[in-house]
Amino acid sequence: NQPLSQSHKIITYLSQGNSQLVIMPKLVDLNLTNISSMIETYKLQTKLTYHPSSHLPENYILAQKPEAGAIINLEKLTQIELYVVSNPS
Repeated sequence: NQPLSQSHKIITYLSQGNSQLVIMPKLVDLNLTNISSMIETYKLQTKLTYHPSSHLPENYILAQKPEAGAIINLEKLTQIELYVVSNPS
């Protein structure tokens, strides 16, 4: 046991109990059908916004909110927004 010098930094984390904090995975560049089990597992609702494209496969995820890497609380977050490709008809 030695005292720390003033140049050392101490980081303290305070837990709020059983909160379900997770890091939002990267969903961009995946297909909507490939992530359906993850959405069901975390009981998330999805808000889908479709964008037509003849160059990308249907259901290809272009963007997401919250962004990949964000720390989210599953007890508070109930919906994710996905911007998805639809093939023009």
